[in-house]
Amino acid sequence: MLLTGCSNLPGDLYADDVDLTRAQAVWEDPWVAPSTLSVPEAGYGSNGRVSRHAGTRTTTYVALDASAATAQEVAGAEDQGWTLVGATCELDDVRAVLTRGGTDLDSAAVAEVRAEPDDELVDVSVTAEVPHHLDDDWPDLGPAVDVTDTCLAGASGNPAPAPPDDEPRGSADDDVETPEWSDAGPTAADEARTTALGDDAWFESLDADVSDPDTAGGDRQRRAPSAEGTLTPGPRRPLAALAAVVESMGGWQPTYAACSRSTGGVVTLRLDSDAGPVVARLQAVPGDAGAVSWTVTLPIVSGPDQSWVDQVPTLGAPTCLAGGSPRQPVTEGTPVGLIGELQPLQE
Repeated sequence: MLLTGCSNLPGDLYADDVDLTRAQAVWEDPWVAPSTLSVPEAGYGSNGRVSRHAGTRTTTYVALDASAATAQEVAGAEDQGWTLVGATCELDDVRAVLTRGGTDLDSAAVAEVRAEPDDELVDVSVTAEVPHHLDDDWPDLGPAVDVTDTCLAGASGNPAPAPPDDEPRGSADDDVETPEWSDAGPTAADEARTTALGDDAWFESLDADVSDPDTAGGDRQRRAPSAEGTLTPGPRRPLAALAAVVESMGGWQPTYAACSRSTGGVVTLRLDSDAGPVVARLQAVPGDAGAVSWTVTLPIVSGPDQSWVDQVPTLGAPTCLAGGSPRQPVTEGTPVGLIGELQPLQE
């Protein structure tokens, strides 16, 4: 069986500066802290539909069941200004929906938390969406509910509502042409970033290769150059292992740290260089014998300006890396990341 695909979508479905600005509010959110960054865009293979996806994070929990893990996520979200509007609990799938910013198009966001048991672990995904620039309005998903009045605490009311579907809540401008990528290859700035990363002592010690720059033409998605792997700085507690890796990264500046006894810890860092944004994300998981996963990402060739990363304040002496194990979940600073996949943008 042969599968082929093509696109002939209205140009106005593709992202513009409004979508970038709205998505960035999710990228910087200390609770969502996405590991995968996206921009609302045209829905490939659809009849004029859109994707409102802005970011996703996956976290593994130990020593908690799916409801308790979801409740911990809800508590962290509420600390950052999100509002719980409902939760649904099934045997193999616990789901909670939260909102932020009401129905104002420039500040609204919806996040869905899904928890799935996996043997003695629970895998939790957090997916956030924001309005597409074509949306003329944004639905009210319901009033705030207390977690004690949901299935997360054993109650029977307030089920999770469905997030908005992928139908645009407005009409596309037929005069907007489908955007296409420039056929130019990596710029001097792209090459300078690659050189700065290659000259970094920590990255050089990994003996890792960054994927080649994606220069696909037309309106196809491009992927960011990246590299990933796992470090094992000795058998030690997750936060101690995380601290050991951060300490070895002399040329990097931490901007964000989050940790808890049930999840281990996450740190985001940016390369201290004049070549522009290069980011790293580290994650340590309890019960993994001191293993720390790492991902390094560079900007997409001919992609949008992402210099906001270099404007985020440095996080000094994070509590999560100070030793010990905090009794309550800790979140510090502002996460940084770079877009992983992107369609060409409207000019």
